[in-house]
Amino acid sequence: MPAPSRIGRFVVLRVLGAGAMGVVYAAYDAKLDRQLAIKVLNHDYRGALERGTSRLEREAQALARLSHPNVVQVYEVGSVEGGIYIAMELVVGRTLREWLTDAPRDWGAVLAVFMQVGAGLQAAHASGVIHRDIKPDNIVVGEDGRARVLDFSLAAPIDRQAELDAFGDMRVSSVLITQDGGFVGTPAYMSPEQFLGTPTDARSDQFSFGVTLWEALYGERPFPGATVEQIRAALLRGRPVGPAHDRVPAAIRRAVERGLQIDPGARHPDFTALLAALGRDPYRNHKLVAGAAALLLVLGGGAAFVRPAPIDCRQAAAGLAEVYGPARRDDVVEAFTRSHLPYARASAPALAGELEHYAARWARTAEQACVATHIRHEASSELLDRRGDCLRDRLREFDALLAVLADPAAAERALPAMRELTGPERCMRPRAAEGRGEAREVGPLRARLAAVGARLAAGDDARALALAQSFMSETTGLLEPVLKDEAHYWRGRAALAGLKLDLAADDLHPVFHGAIRRGDDELGFDAAIALAEVASRRAQFAAAEEWLDHAEDALQRGQLGEAHQARLELRRGEALSDAGRPAEALVALERALTTLQRTLGPDALELARVHLLRGIALRDLGRVDEALLAFARDEELLRAAFGEAHPSVVVPLNNRGAALLDLGRADEALALFERGLQIRLRAYGRDHPRTAFSLSQIGEALTDLRRHVAAEEALREALAIRVRILGPDHPDVAETLTGLGNLAIEQDRPDEASRLLREALRIREAAYGDDHDIVASARRNLADALREAGDLEAAEAELGRAEAIWNAHLPAGHPKFETLVIDRGRLAEARGQLDAAVGHYTRALELTEARVGREDPKLGPILRALGHVQLQRGDRVAAVAALDRAAKLPPPRRAVAPEQVAAAHFDMSRALWPEDQVRARAEARRAAEALRGSPADAEQRRAIEAWRAGLEVRRGPTEEASPKRP
Repeated sequence: MPAPSRIGRFVVLRVLGAGAMGVVYAAYDAKLDRQLAIKVLNHDYRGALERGTSRLEREAQALARLSHPNVVQVYEVGSVEGGIYIAMELVVGRTLREWLTDAPRDWGAVLAVFMQVGAGLQAAHASGVIHRDIKPDNIVVGEDGRARVLDFSLAAPIDRQAELDAFGDMRVSSVLITQDGGFVGTPAYMSPEQFLGTPTDARSDQFSFGVTLWEALYGERPFPGATVEQIRAALLRGRPVGPAHDRVPAAIRRAVERGLQIDPGARHPDFTALLAALGRDPYRNHKLVAGAAALLLVLGGGAAFVRPAPIDCRQAAAGLAEVYGPARRDDVVEAFTRSHLPYARASAPALAGELEHYAARWARTAEQACVATHIRHEASSELLDRRGDCLRDRLREFDALLAVLADPAAAERALPAMRELTGPERCMRPRAAEGRGEAREVGPLRARLAAVGARLAAGDDARALALAQSFMSETTGLLEPVLKDEAHYWRGRAALAGLKLDLAADDLHPVFHGAIRRGDDELGFDAAIALAEVASRRAQFAAAEEWLDHAEDALQRGQLGEAHQARLELRRGEALSDAGRPAEALVALERALTTLQRTLGPDALELARVHLLRGIALRDLGRVDEALLAFARDEELLRAAFGEAHPSVVVPLNNRGAALLDLGRADEALALFERGLQIRLRAYGRDHPRTAFSLSQIGEALTDLRRHVAAEEALREALAIRVRILGPDHPDVAETLTGLGNLAIEQDRPDEASRLLREALRIREAAYGDDHDIVASARRNLADALREAGDLEAAEAELGRAEAIWNAHLPAGHPKFETLVIDRGRLAEARGQLDAAVGHYTRALELTEARVGREDPKLGPILRALGHVQLQRGDRVAAVAALDRAAKLPPPRRAVAPEQVAAAHFDMSRALWPEDQVRARAEARRAAEALRGSPADAEQRRAIEAWRAGLEVRRGPTEEASPKRP
């Protein structure tokens, strides 16, 4: 029978398995956005199910309330086509039976798994739920090494034949059943009371647990038999067969034997007592420590023979001394203290604290891993080995970063780099790739990859890429798949940081697919996040969303935790902002903020970037006052972490300045930009690209203040620095050329503006390709200059190319389409196509009203343009209506230029004459007043004065304003 498309509210994905009692499906819960497993009981048991439904629901409710790491979570129970389904956690792993046969397991590894199983059963019993069918096929060992109990007796039917099969057993039973019986459970593992039909309780589970553990330790069951009758006979004799070997400590055997007593009263009182007995040190001071040896290996890795010795998990962190100690800490801190960089000296104490904190975390995690396996018996020796692999990787990364920090030139990124190190705590849940059991020669290769990551973390993108390229060229053909994918990942990340987007994509695509095929969801997540950034930088916003969805899938599958969730939301918010969807971006960023505040606290440095991106989204939404608060919070966190003089503080200063420019407060913005310039001059000197960036922003503020000479000086100096340091074809050079081009337009030098903006377009097209959002903006800027220069055909062509790019990448309703319509109106106006211009301006007005409402100041420039064209057409009534509505709008946040104010009053005066002569003269007077003290266009000033003089000539000797009639 084909799988149903839905079960209840769940979407069925595929069949996982089928057995005598039912079918298990993988399914998707859209409401909670997660995958799960759904077990559907066969219709053959419908009558039995009807009789057992109330008990089923009671136990399902109890299990749904139980949340324990060693019990498969039950979410809900429901009805489907007359039957019953059970929705539960989807676990990726192997049954205990498969785990036991996959590889040889020593008694310590077996016991570690069963200690977890016992903990799960202990929790279930505390919730009032009895399992009744413990066996190897109802225990799953996940890929994370965690054991879980599944298939509690949720639907044990009354039908006797059905009882011979394990509910949900997805494989043929290891025992051939040839005879009917009247009991619940799988005969090979059932307690005597289940065979005899007497009441069962938690001690019945203890017996089945003992049978399963005995079989796992000795390779055979304590009460053997091939039929129900043979098993019953062996069981009622009351004595288990002797163990097949003596490799298991006698203390462990005695604890299991007590749980196998025929009389329930002779067994352990409960699972607490049973686990305590199993957890006692069977060798006292002679326990083997072979598993712990994985943590004691130095960075070179590899296997080593460790003779039996007393366990002391405090020694598990001994490998740390090979990498870090007081001497190395003091060397790094002293280098920072002696640096000529003020922010390096200021950050030295905080850096010392970060180094000590990370080292203590690593040591504590190493000890915890040892304790989990050898003291508490909660984890297998196999899992300990995987944790050891992971901890060695963390130590390599720490070692590589310490090497970079030996140079105080890395001081700017030192504290963030320390905090971005992968936490050693993650090694308690190692990646699938960290079960590799690496060979000795792999250690040095991983150390070289760690050096690439350290350079990237320290902000040395060029050096990181060079190291990655060297690694790939020297090791081609020598790498096993996991290491090869990791090498490509780090080269892709370095290429992305250096804006070499094609190389980044070529490296990261195979990394993602290889990781997902291997089940390495963490590396798959990392690659998908990086590919989303590649797509955003290429302005391929739909592709960026797809990669973020892939990252979300990997996060959910791998249960990667809140830190990864916050990182995903942060990247999603940035991608949505890049795509021109700030409202959606803000939602994602608020989720990231909530998660990070909950996990790290409200004052964590990691929150600074979230506040920065929130501010950018709020500014794009026009909520500039809120944006200023977000930028101020970003600055506050950075100052608290790094001090007043650290270059990172300049970023929120500059963003605050840009927001103040939006509000028309150019003088305040200029003060912030100049403060940032002084910090960068002390940190980098004058001949540095970041200093050039500050000079560019100063030029922008001076342009707004109409201090054109000073603005041009700042922009020209920024251009010279960028060309000298970055080369003439760097995208940052295009940014400064754009600033100079816009300034030339304001200075009425359209030919010069066209030349500058053409060069900016050439650079951006070479850097980003011919269909990038930033290239479309460059074409629109150029079209503006070409229109002012009178080259209307070329301006039309550039607008068409910009529109084609935006149509391909931006969602309908994006504000950039409004600007294009306005530009087309201006172009039609320049051509004398006044009816077409009215149509464009009217359409722009409709689009903007739909986005911001009818009372927003953003409508003012469009209404003034519309009124001007209506006046040119001779429709003075329509002109007055548009201009009057513009005048009644709330004042804009950013002051309107005096020339524009004068032009609006001048247009209104001409539109009102001669019907309302008094008001027309008043408007003409306001036009002249708007230009007072302003370096206005002389032609505009002369035209206004000539019009006013003409009005005075037309005034009659007795003319005066008359009151309006009612």
